Amino acid sequence: MTNDHLIFRLATGEEEAVAWVIACARVVVDQRGAISLEAACKLSRSKAGRLRALRNEYIGQAARALGNGQPAHQTELHRAFERFRRETWPDWRQRRYAPENCTAVERCLFNAMKTGDVPRTPQMLGRIVRTLAGN
Repeated sequence: MTNDHLIFRLATGEEEAVAWVIACARVVVDQRGAISLEAACKLSRSKAGRLRALRNEYIGQAARALGNGQPAHQTELHRAFERFRRETWPDWRQRRYAPENCTAVERCLFNAMKTGDVPRTPQMLGRIVRTLAGN
């Protein structure tokens, strides 16, 4: 498992992510540059890996938005994705960004869909959410 999901959190200024990148930088310094910051942070070496991690982060955000801060059940998350895929995605798929007036859940679903293939089963969505939660 890579730490690519922390890049999104770093970009939003989350303290835990900032502390993580500082710790990684210390490893690089302690190793006198023998390893790269990317290696010290355990980031994916491929674009596909980075996109998958970003997609998973958006899936996790959608689950938390649906559950009012707690991850929604995988079935509820799956229903939300399927409804979005069927009713909203055809009209939004060509957009670069979600509309300003959309809900937080819609924004997360949109971003996940833009980032890559979203799993189509409740079990796979649940696995992603549990992995992000460290379970």
